[in-house]
Amino acid sequence: MTQALKQQGYEVSLATDGNSGLEQMLSNEFDLVVLDVALPGMDGFEVLRHARQKVKTPVLMLTARRRLVDRVEGLESGADDYLVKPFELQEFLARVKAIIRRSQVAKGVIEVGDLWLDLMSRRAKRAGRTIYFSNTEFALIELLASRAGDTVSKKEILQKVWDEDDYRDPNLVEVYIGYLRNKLEQAGMARMIHTVRGVGYRLEEA
Repeated sequence: MTQALKQQGYEVSLATDGNSGLEQMLSNEFDLVVLDVALPGMDGFEVLRHARQKVKTPVLMLTARRRLVDRVEGLESGADDYLVKPFELQEFLARVKAIIRRSQVAKGVIEVGDLWLDLMSRRAKRAGRTIYFSNTEFALIELLASRAGDTVSKKEILQKVWDEDDYRDPNLVEVYIGYLRNKLEQAGMARMIHTVRGVGYRLEEA
């Protein structure tokens, strides 16, 4: 899992027992903690109960326990999601991405690679360079960034970015995607918004 996360571009710290895991949770700021229940010294449930008294870092719990009571215990201890072993690596990575994305949106900030969006002030930067978006452009980039890595259909974009009376012309989406690309790709920066032919658009880390 550590290797898979690193290949996806995440920076990973590893703890091999409950006590050191708790110490890392309390002394560092993480985007996500992946916490196994079956840890030596202090099990995952206990680690999470102690950690939740001081930190609110999102937690994905891993366990071989399939009983409903165990899943409930994990969630009531403060876990944000619960994955039962054995699981496919692809599902694990998808859960990691989804939890981090939800956490960022809840904080009012979305980061995808070198793109940074402040949802409250509606400010945007890429690689430290400020980008000025119109209200419609920001609504579109916010939608794509909040679903980073997923393909968002033209229909969904029209429904969520434009008022109902205005979204009759699908060409609107293409025009505004062009506006976003022009602003995001200034100074020869790599493309972030990709066309998925016949479906829609996907924003991902360059």
